[in-house]
Amino acid sequence: SSRSSGPFSANSTRSSAGLLAVGNECYPGMAYRAVAESVLLGNDLPFKPRLFVFIGFNRLTHSEHALFRQLARRNLAHFYWDYDALLMTHRHANTAGRFISTYVEEFRACSPAVEFPPRPVSHCVDVIAVPSAVAQTKVAARYLRGNDTALVLADSELLVPTVASIPEEYEHVNVTMGYPMRFSALAQLFSLLTAMQLRARFDTPGVPTFFHDDIVALTSHPAVQAAFPRECVALIQFMRDNYLFNLPLDRLPSDFDALRPLFGAVGKDASMSEVADYVYGLVDYAVSSGMVNGIDRECADDLRTLTGQIIACAEEFGVDADRRTLFEMVENSLNERTLPLEGESFEAMQVMGMLETRALGFPNVVMLSMNDEIFPGTESSRSFIPESLRRAYGLPTRDHLEADSAYHFYRILSHARHLTVIYDARCGGLRTGEVSRYVTQLVYAGFPGVEVNVYLGEFSAPETGRAALIPDGYTMTKTVFADTLARFRDPARIDGYRLSASDLKEYLNCPLQFFLTRINDINPPEPDSEETGAADHGNVVHEVAERIYGFFGRRG
Repeated sequence: SSRSSGPFSANSTRSSAGLLAVGNECYPGMAYRAVAESVLLGNDLPFKPRLFVFIGFNRLTHSEHALFRQLARRNLAHFYWDYDALLMTHRHANTAGRFISTYVEEFRACSPAVEFPPRPVSHCVDVIAVPSAVAQTKVAARYLRGNDTALVLADSELLVPTVASIPEEYEHVNVTMGYPMRFSALAQLFSLLTAMQLRARFDTPGVPTFFHDDIVALTSHPAVQAAFPRECVALIQFMRDNYLFNLPLDRLPSDFDALRPLFGAVGKDASMSEVADYVYGLVDYAVSSGMVNGIDRECADDLRTLTGQIIACAEEFGVDADRRTLFEMVENSLNERTLPLEGESFEAMQVMGMLETRALGFPNVVMLSMNDEIFPGTESSRSFIPESLRRAYGLPTRDHLEADSAYHFYRILSHARHLTVIYDARCGGLRTGEVSRYVTQLVYAGFPGVEVNVYLGEFSAPETGRAALIPDGYTMTKTVFADTLARFRDPARIDGYRLSASDLKEYLNCPLQFFLTRINDINPPEPDSEETGAADHGNVVHEVAERIYGFFGRRG
């Protein structure tokens, strides 16, 4: 990659680069290296620029560093560094200025005097611990200070609940970050359809039989329910009325033709083109029927493009995959993709990732998911090169990545008058509940002009337990309840009114629930199941034992 170029000489070559050059191809790091080597040899650039302006860099690769030096010597470049010496080099307590501090000194002569917007002299930092992930977004909504506030997400998984938690008074919201497509309604719908198709049976050639659980999951999806509310309810009722635990496609009545495109037949021996046609038809139908809207339409286009790319690669290299392989490849690739979102206007609430804040400054910033295992995190770059070799050959190591994270955090702080840091304080399992190490530095290192306040987030939750089961004004006196229970003590009515262990347990848990279910016979419908459950087995055993004892009792 372009971030992993090691020391090199002007005449050095690599076998991999030579192989790519034969096909007139290259990767980004190879392109940077080629340009840097050409400039080091004294060659002119392919075009004749009068001036380069570099903004927003904080750690340079060897190729970039060499190119910067040559352009500076030829007076072809100006450099602007977003750097606050008071915060980034304070007592060497952090590594934020590890690289950029040397660049500021080296390229100072090339930078003309520019009046930047004045940085605030004081910074107020509020650190809030919240024992929940999604609840962070609810707490963050209290600290929004108009459209000059930026919501910065260290964890992209909070994007959807964050946008949903922004108060209605903020009419416009700009999202500038990667949107994980696995959170989209289309990706979840496609996962359900993939499971349904791969579990389908073909008792009759060309006619798939779908499992009851898969159909229930599909018709329960919010996108399908929103587009076809009547058909979803009627289909489940149709299967329940006809005792269908599996649904052959040829028994799907015409009343449910609106859902028929979702149940397309993809046989066990279907070719890649047939599976692709099913996916294309699904995408078109999801868009035309209104099952997906807004950002999910972008995801639909990406799903179509992704499927076409997989088919094209398979055809190019002569790979013939079966339907299971192709379905799973498309599903896994879709869940791994990220849809880049870009905001255009700054007259709105800004929601962005950590890297998207580069070269931008906001007076009010709210940062979420600032746990140490998330930011800077514990994952290293994905590479087969071990850490020891990376250090020996000057490749980026874990220390370089941590220095980048520290720079981003302190750069945001340098522009902010009010910084609110929210983190998940839950402990257990792999969660440590520990705040980011950079916040700990602010608390104990004593940075000039930084005031840190630590709070415990508070939010109200709905009542649970017995109080949640009893609506306001719905009460019953104990005397009436006691009179109703009298029938259970009447020996003459023991056949119709008897108390089991489950009844007594339910009464101790909630008397009102016992009254509604056991006395008034108000019971929720039992969920349909393809297999006999533990309760059914117990009822059968009890019934058999009772009949056996009754038989021997009559004979005696």
